Amino acid sequence: EVTVTGRVKTVPSTLRKLLRDVDDVEAVRDVLALRLVLAPSVGAAAELAASLEQPTLSRPEAEALLCYAAYKQVVTRWREEPGRFKDFVARPKPNGYQSLHTNVRLPDGRLVEVQVRSEAMHEAAERGAAAHGLYKGGVDTPALLLPEAAA
Repeated sequence: EVTVTGRVKTVPSTLRKLLRDVDDVEAVRDVLALRLVLAPSVGAAAELAASLEQPTLSRPEAEALLCYAAYKQVVTRWREEPGRFKDFVARPKPNGYQSLHTNVRLPDGRLVEVQVRSEAMHEAAERGAAAHGLYKGGVDTPALLLPEAAA
């Protein structure tokens, strides 16, 4: 199962990025973004291990392989922008963040950032140690990012 979400970067967010990071609006490459969150089936690790003729694969190993397979489908469908691939699955960020990122060019010329991650990687990115709010939003306790904390 795959969940696809999309967003358009807001004007204030784009302005902050321009003021902080870049001098040229053309350098902002994530105005449009798609995120693919993969939910592997219960038997996915065993199925992948069998297809690769491996004795076993851990769930994280299977999830990583599924992310790479989904990434391959994305870049087969749309032209990848050279030099824009970032592999945070094989080399997670220091806070544990894992995801594959790239930019692709749609047939109409628009540039789209694409992120591919598993449900477990997404959960860590949204509510775990790698949560965006912990390093960008001023939140210093992961538990505050849980839905029940907002109630």
